[in-house]
Amino acid sequence: MLKIFKINFFILIFSSGVAMAKDIEVFGVKTLENVFEYVDSLSTAEPHSETLGRKYDQIWITPPKLNSVFAHHALVYDRDTKTVQGLSSFGEMFDFDYCLGQMDTWIPRLNTRFSTVLEKFEVRDGGISTEGASSDVYLMNTEQYIDIRCNRYSDGTNWLVLLWRTRSLNDAVSEYYNDF
Repeated sequence: MLKIFKINFFILIFSSGVAMAKDIEVFGVKTLENVFEYVDSLSTAEPHSETLGRKYDQIWITPPKLNSVFAHHALVYDRDTKTVQGLSSFGEMFDFDYCLGQMDTWIPRLNTRFSTVLEKFEVRDGGISTEGASSDVYLMNTEQYIDIRCNRYSDGTNWLVLLWRTRSLNDAVSEYYNDF
């Protein structure tokens, strides 16, 4: 009986959204790695547009592992330490309903991959309609953030967006939007 209790306790602890022993990659990219693992030069880098204080830069990359849904990928890194802080991946969709369907196929994949449960949300602001799902996750003893969303813009374009960020980057992005 005690052995069954210990096994159930172990399963409960390690299946509750804590992925501490996992080495998670998204499209072959890991956070907190040196940016030069993915690029040879930072000459085309630009300031990350959704953060204050310009601590973060971004550079467009072709990730090590391609996925046909996402055509564009921006690697976000800390300007001082040159460590990867996030990956933003974008795929243009022909309509919003199709985008939502694509998003719904990604949610269970991300839940499994990150040992979490993404929670759905909706935001309508400034000509952008967003429906998505997000979650905080714990990886290798660090808090991180995963988000999959559909954005519909006032010009009629629709984008499926996957955001994977460290807590530091996610807090900086939140601070940027709170200052509007």
